[in-house]
Amino acid sequence: MKLSSSWARFAILIASLSTFAASATARTIVLTDQDCEQMAAISADAPRMSWAGYPYGAAQFTNHEFVLTGKQAFLIRFPLDRIPAGQRITKAEWIVQHLSVYPAGGTRLQVRRLLKEWGPGVSHQYRMVRPERVEWHTPGARGLGQDRATEATATATIKGAGEQVFNVTEDVELWHKRAVPNHGWILTVEEPDIYVRLPSPFYNAPKGWKLRITFEPE
Repeated sequence: MKLSSSWARFAILIASLSTFAASATARTIVLTDQDCEQMAAISADAPRMSWAGYPYGAAQFTNHEFVLTGKQAFLIRFPLDRIPAGQRITKAEWIVQHLSVYPAGGTRLQVRRLLKEWGPGVSHQYRMVRPERVEWHTPGARGLGQDRATEATATATIKGAGEQVFNVTEDVELWHKRAVPNHGWILTVEEPDIYVRLPSPFYNAPKGWKLRITFEPE
């Protein structure tokens, strides 16, 4: 059956109003490092230290910056209790700032879900030391399918200084639906002889680590 031009325009108007109504009910929240519940920088060069940020001497580290190398990683977990029940996640983006990269041509940065609970005293060797000492399956949380997800959530090749936006929608949806526990992410570089410098939220980048989540009623 062929619609008249008036009915066709009416149908288009109804569809547009429906789309507008759906978008009007969507909400976006932004969580920062000041909202996160857990954060740590771990290093194979300081296997029992929770805050091994930027090395500047023998067994000495500062947390004015963080550095990622084949020996170092960054762990973070954001709470999701600001998302009401009965919502579906339409988009989630983790925004990571970086200060410099070696080699200058770019290097690959990788995000993976952590699979095990970690807590007080977390380090390269231990995922927690209280209420009892529990080691990672593989030091540095590198056990695929044991400490961290087998498949990467997101990867990106970054250069110089700037921001990298990682699409983490699937992870946040899984956590929100309680399909898997929320143990946060591990941020790593996988190749040897490279590094990425990251700003510290404590000193030079307050609220710089952002998780932007958009959701709408199911």
